[in-house]
Amino acid sequence: SPRSGFLTDDRYYNLADCCAKEGEWMRGIFEVGYTYGWRSAEVTNLQVRQVEIENCRISLDVCAANE
Repeated sequence: SPRSGFLTDDRYYNLADCCAKEGEWMRGIFEVGYTYGWRSAEVTNLQVRQVEIENCRISLDVCAANE
């Protein structure tokens, strides 16, 4: 389904501050979702093995439907 409910700048900064108060892990989840326009399940289903901080890379698994 098409994306909807985009954030205004004020709302973005408010949510980013709230996430940062929870911890860097929550701020990271928020920023990845916001930056790439991913749905919450797409972000929360990521696994550590998919994230390469030193290379600034997130690798997504191939969907079984595409095999």
